Amino acid sequence: MEKPKMIAAEIVDFFNARPELEGIYIAAPLEERPLIDAIKSSIGETVPILIGDSLMTHMLGMYPNCKWMKDNFHDIFSSLEQEICSLSDTFLYASGSSWSLNIMMERHARNIRKKKTISNFFLINF
Repeated sequence: MEKPKMIAAEIVDFFNARPELEGIYIAAPLEERPLIDAIKSSIGETVPILIGDSLMTHMLGMYPNCKWMKDNFHDIFSSLEQEICSLSDTFLYASGSSWSLNIMMERHARNIRKKKTISNFFLINF
């Protein structure tokens, strides 16, 4: 079984064990897009999944003529993804990632229970 299929199986198990979850948002760097697409493809319709494309399409659709947004798109996009992750029910973080650390600190400041902030170590170390 290849890595994307193993990660997909772990995501499905994680999701199914938490009936309170309505879906999953995967925030990942653009260079990880082939892996994310493979994971999403392996999951199929089993779990509702949104990725950065969904947010990007929404942002550009809402503000198609905003020069400031286009000039600052990367920063705005990253900030919005961080906010989505910060407010999420559960956050699987990447150890060693400053981006994830920012989200973890925000969740701590908002007093979001630590057990809902989980390392994604089990997803990437097969």
